[in-house]
Amino acid sequence: MLAFTAKKMTLKTTTIAPSKELPSWLLSLVRLGRFYRICEFHGSNFCNIYCMNCMGLAFCPRCKNDHTGSHDILTAYKASGAATLRTRDLKLIWDISDICVYVINSHQIVFIQKKGGPGHTGPSNSNDRCQNCLYHIKPQCSYCSIECKVEDIIAKKKREENANQGGKRKPCEEADADSKADVECKEVSPAPKSYRKRPRKGIPHRAPFF
Repeated sequence: MLAFTAKKMTLKTTTIAPSKELPSWLLSLVRLGRFYRICEFHGSNFCNIYCMNCMGLAFCPRCKNDHTGSHDILTAYKASGAATLRTRDLKLIWDISDICVYVINSHQIVFIQKKGGPGHTGPSNSNDRCQNCLYHIKPQCSYCSIECKVEDIIAKKKREENANQGGKRKPCEEADADSKADVECKEVSPAPKSYRKRPRKGIPHRAPFF
């Protein structure tokens, strides 16, 4: 279940279908969340609460008390020094079936930020790797984190757009009706300009030897 600041969400959770698209709040959560930084208003409190409606920086529990409106919020939890979300909060609103799930303190969680990177590929006892950062993950999983799945979806969409644009390019002009030879589209290069002021002389002839 999601936590809320004031009122409960009018839409019942049983009617929510997990989305495979990338909602705006999810992109903002990955890029701008900045979980577990020090709150600039309350000092020692860690920012682990994210508003899905405001889509800004994460804020601390004391800031939550001043957060007005019936906004939908998610609470992050720290595991292995990184921010995570509990699967029970996320799986009702976004498809996480292909993200690697871990169990921390009897709770199933998924990592928000990617786990792999230069020199950090995870345990070598698994041959399965994240499709985005190549981090070693559990079998039958595709991604190590929410961020990796988001990045991979964006990359796939860009490749599809580029492929569609390439298919819409105008073909080369057709050859004359009588010609059946293949024609390549080539730009005709202009003839090189000569800066010679006088015309070139004829072929020189050597004088005969006596």
